[in-house]
Amino acid sequence: MFEDCISLTNIIIPDSITSIGYRAFANCKSLTNIVLPDGVIIGDVVFYYCSSLRSIVIPESVTSIGRDVFAGRGELTIYGVSASYAETYANKEYISFADISEFVEPEPVPTIVYGDIDLDSEIGKIADIVLLGKHVANKITLTGQSLINANCDTRDPAVNVADLQALIKFMLKQLSYLPYEG
Repeated sequence: MFEDCISLTNIIIPDSITSIGYRAFANCKSLTNIVLPDGVIIGDVVFYYCSSLRSIVIPESVTSIGRDVFAGRGELTIYGVSASYAETYANKEYISFADISEFVEPEPVPTIVYGDIDLDSEIGKIADIVLLGKHVANKITLTGQSLINANCDTRDPAVNVADLQALIKFMLKQLSYLPYEG
C-alpha cells in the first residue's frame, strides 16, 4: 500500500478502513504520527521499521493487533483508553502508553519535496537543476524550504554536488525516486 514511502509523515486513517494489511506502512521512515479509526484490525508488521514513529492513537474498540507491528520503532507512545486492549498490547510489547487525554495533535510538519528547489510542486525541472547548480557553485544561497528540498542525496546532510547529481539522474530517469539513499 504505502510501503517504503519516505515522504509520508502523518496519517489519519479514515473510518471507512476496517483493516490494515501486512506491511502496509513498513519502512515509512518519515512517518511520525498515526490516528487509527474505531474497530480497525491491524495486521502483521504493518508499521515495521517506521523508525521515526512517535505516536499512535488506538481507539478502545481496536481489539486485534498483529505480530511485530512496531518492530524497529523509535521512541513510540501508544495513546488509548486506560485498561483497553491498546494498553495491554503496549505493556506486553514494552511500548510507552499514555491516556488519550494526554494526546496533543502535532503541529503540521512542512512537506519535503526532494528536488523541488523552486517550490512550484514539480520535481526535477530544469529550473530546479539550475537553482541547485548555482547554489553548489556558490552563486546563490538557498534557504528555508528550498534548501531542505535540495537535499536529494541523503547520504550527506550538506547540500552539495552529490545532490545535484542525484537530481540530474532523477530527471534523466536513472533514479526512480528522491532522495537518493545510496
